[in-house]
Amino acid sequence: MDITELLISKGIFNNTTLKGKVAVVTGGGGGIGYEAARALAWLGAHVVIAEINKATGLAAVEEINRQIGRKAATFFYVDISNATSIVELAEKLNQNLGQVDIVLNNATVISLGAVKEVSINNWDTSYQVNLRGPVLLAQQFLPGMLKRNYGVFVSVSSSGAAPYMGPYEVMKVAQTELAHTIAAELEGTGVYAFTIGPGLVKTTTAMDAIEKIAPLYGKTVEEFYEMSENQIISAEAAGAGFAAAIALADKFNGQEIGSTQALHVAGINIYDNDSKAENTNISHEIILEIEPICKRVLEAFIDQHDGWKKRPLFERMWVLRDFNKHASMPVDQWLNILTNMQAACGEGNIKALLQIKAPINKLVAYIIHLQDLAKGYVKDKNELEKSLMYLKKWQQDTEALESLMAKLYK
Repeated sequence: MDITELLISKGIFNNTTLKGKVAVVTGGGGGIGYEAARALAWLGAHVVIAEINKATGLAAVEEINRQIGRKAATFFYVDISNATSIVELAEKLNQNLGQVDIVLNNATVISLGAVKEVSINNWDTSYQVNLRGPVLLAQQFLPGMLKRNYGVFVSVSSSGAAPYMGPYEVMKVAQTELAHTIAAELEGTGVYAFTIGPGLVKTTTAMDAIEKIAPLYGKTVEEFYEMSENQIISAEAAGAGFAAAIALADKFNGQEIGSTQALHVAGINIYDNDSKAENTNISHEIILEIEPICKRVLEAFIDQHDGWKKRPLFERMWVLRDFNKHASMPVDQWLNILTNMQAACGEGNIKALLQIKAPINKLVAYIIHLQDLAKGYVKDKNELEKSLMYLKKWQQDTEALESLMAKLYK
């Protein structure tokens, strides 16, 4: 492949964006990890493929170096489940490369089955790879990042609690909270931590897992994929999203985001919007329906934001971190998205609307979360009732907006 064809090259970056940075990608020998490593190499970073599988790791390095046209990647063996192996990795990297600026916790193991049936050994293995390993990597590499006042520590999330995926998902949720904790502890230091989810990608690991789990849900593999047809993206898109998020780490600090969201912010389009805009059967009436709802959602959002700005400093910081955690994007980004959405509706611009891939379901989740908080903090019965009515209306409008926007992609 010509490196000018790489998806990461289609956005706001150039091939010196991460020049001089050293990035460790665990499990980078294949799938999304390989694509993330390749994109990071294009951005100018020197990429360390930290793999337990020597054959795939060396093959990945050879291919990345061939495509990039320079020594952009190096293989180092590591067993993430083994503390001694991680210490040895850190020592070798310090000796050979001098520093580590970026850690992408991509390595994973997947254990499936009902909680009552999965062996405790499988739970232990998941813990060692999916949580303990990232903690050990943080302890090895964060001190150096802090000395240089720059670093990026990335966790990779999944879909959250799901039946028959407990040993995997529970540790992934814990890894997400690890990134939130690191971000809060290192706020203002120049070292950033966040979590990114790839979406549904047909990697070998994912397809093997779905073959096992689909019957537990009473579905065929085909039916399982059909449930999330609109969310499936390529491994390259997922990996490019990881790399884009790392390059934009200051924007995503402390958040849980998705690959498509990072690509959107980076100006990289993975959807054939021109074709959709030309052939869509969406009526002008739907655009007219979206506009007033979007306006109400935006007005409620601005009202809440104005209230947050009046709070004491530490309370305001907590509110904003809480928002980022539940809504998956910073306040300013949501304001921009909703403003652009309303403007596109006012212009009747379907093409512009199709380019807005906002996780509106996350905003809904945050509004529901606000209602739960209100029940715990607002003591006056009348004030509580008034607050809940206001938030419920905001929730209903936002859910309606999500539903209408979904029609744009059918």
